Amino acid sequence: MARVKPTHLVIGTLGVLIIAGTFLIVLPEIASYGSVIDQFQRFTTRDIVLLSLLAIVNVLTFAPPLQAALPGLGFRRALSSSQIAAAFSHAVPGGDALGAGAQVALYRRWGFSPHAIAVALTLVGAFNGLLFVVLPPLGIVLLQLDGQRETGLLLLALAALVLLIGIGGVVVGVIRSDDSARRAGAIAARLASPVLRVARRGPAGDWGEHLVGFRREGIDVVRRRWLGLLLGTLLSNLAVFACVVVALRVCGAGADQLSWQEILVAWSLTRLLLLIPITPGGIGFVELGMTGLLVAFGGDHTAVVAGVLLERALTFLPPIILGVLFGAQLGVSRKGGVRDAPSS
Repeated sequence: MARVKPTHLVIGTLGVLIIAGTFLIVLPEIASYGSVIDQFQRFTTRDIVLLSLLAIVNVLTFAPPLQAALPGLGFRRALSSSQIAAAFSHAVPGGDALGAGAQVALYRRWGFSPHAIAVALTLVGAFNGLLFVVLPPLGIVLLQLDGQRETGLLLLALAALVLLIGIGGVVVGVIRSDDSARRAGAIAARLASPVLRVARRGPAGDWGEHLVGFRREGIDVVRRRWLGLLLGTLLSNLAVFACVVVALRVCGAGADQLSWQEILVAWSLTRLLLLIPITPGGIGFVELGMTGLLVAFGGDHTAVVAGVLLERALTFLPPIILGVLFGAQLGVSRKGGVRDAPSS
């Protein structure tokens, strides 16, 4: 029986406490679950149809970025692999790594080279990461232009802009030439070597040459398919944002309470909490952060709590269900491995 590491035990316990505290203490203090259920019971048939369509569209938009980044993947395989990865991410502590491992195993089974897979997953992550950084300051600027002068938020937007410029400078430095990529890889290897020795993972190896090869193939993919990557990533993020807006509106948070700019700021800032790897899919953190911001912007307590919970259900549960179904069909194990199974 494998030993549970103390660090994992601490993180797991903290995650359980955060989830329990959010759903059993904090959210009921903001709005009782009875009032939230009453809000759900007021839904019309039109509301239910619209929410169902948005949930379906959101799931379907997982595939296009992967198709653009990995030519020849196809929509069905892109959809199934993305849902499996999302299911791990949403349902299992540390699920991001397991999901990525399952994706890599499936892509290898389907005949893609390790280098092409690494480039594709990195590009999809990079384009999503770009929006993670861009959307919060964009939302804050739009809020300022709408007449809501929030000095604190403006300073936050400026800090995000500085961060974006810094990240952009690093990326430009790496992709400028083979020599710059080789130097960046060598520096990264030197920085990583002490950590790898402590973790008993061996030497870092020649990261410089790996980064040179990655740079060449990555630039080639971006040059040929940047538009598909950009549009696919935008579509995927807009689908989630549409779920947020509509969920809040049908739960009673009208435009007189919360403008779409305020919702954009709250949603985009809260998504940064997904980077904290304590609870699966940011459960607890996201609900608490988005609720707090929307209430601070003036949203009705019950409408906000109902809308946030509804949006999370719309975007959180379908990938878990579909990921389990696709995983069973393709032979994906609970540890992210891939067993022998008929490929599709």
